[in-house]
Order: sequence, then structure tokens, then C-alpha cells
Amino acid sequence: MIKGKAARHTFDVRQPLASRSRRKDRIRPVTQVTWLADANLPAKQPFGIAEINRDGAMDHETAVRWLKALNETDGGYLGRTDWDLPETGPPDPPAA
Repeated sequence: MIKGKAARHTFDVRQPLASRSRRKDRIRPVTQVTWLADANLPAKQPFGIAEINRDGAMDHETAVRWLKALNETDGGYLGRTDWDLPETGPPDPPAA
């Protein structure tokens, strides 16, 4: 069994995902981590952010603005107003 740790809980990473909101988001029940089911949503719904590429790609600053717009829609997107980017460590330095 492969195990992972999140918020001081041990969970089986093979645990099935629960779908909510007509399959537009996904949630891992033990950790309560939710993410968009459609990774291309920015390409389809830019929420007024012009700097999103046609394929949905964007830089970090644009992603922060897009999430702000997503959270500020009437009632939030899929009823949530706390969409956020995952926390990551500092980027690796450029190769010499």
C-alpha cells in the first residue's frame, strides 16, 4: 500500500475520488482537497482575464488574477469562493 501524509492524516493515495457538482470538481474525501475537473477551464471561461492563452496556459500572475475573478463570480464558482493555487517550494535556480 502506498501511503501519503497530509494535515497529519495518513491516507491511501489509491483512495477513490468523489465527484460533486455534476463532475465539475473532484474531492479526495480524507484530505478534503478539491480541484477543478476541467484543467482547461481558463481557456473556456477566462472570466475577463485577457492574458490567458487560447490553450488555457498562463503565467503565475495571470493565474492569481484568474482565480480572483473565479472566486468573485456570483456565489463563487461551483458555490466555492476559496479556489487557490497549490503551495509549492521556491523554483530551482537556473542551470549554469
